[in-house]
Amino acid sequence: MTQFRKSWPSAFGLGVAAAFFAVVLNTTGQEAKKGNQPKQIPDAVQDAQTPQQAPITRVEQNKSQHDKSDIFSESNAPNSSPALEDQPEKGR
Repeated sequence: MTQFRKSWPSAFGLGVAAAFFAVVLNTTGQEAKKGNQPKQIPDAVQDAQTPQQAPITRVEQNKSQHDKSDIFSESNAPNSSPALEDQPEKGR
């Protein structure tokens, strides 16, 4: 019985130390995982170079029936050179 009383504080101390080290190792491992993935900051150049749909707010931005007509289709466009007739797919 006296041996148990003498070994109990040291066993308790070892248990507390083991728990402390387990918590410390667990939190440092999580910080390392967070450190591997840095926070993405907005890139102004990439945002400026990315095509975006502009809102149609002015009158001249609205397409009329003339703009949508068939006269602007690829099949109605005249050849820019007679050499296109000899090209694969007629240069299109």
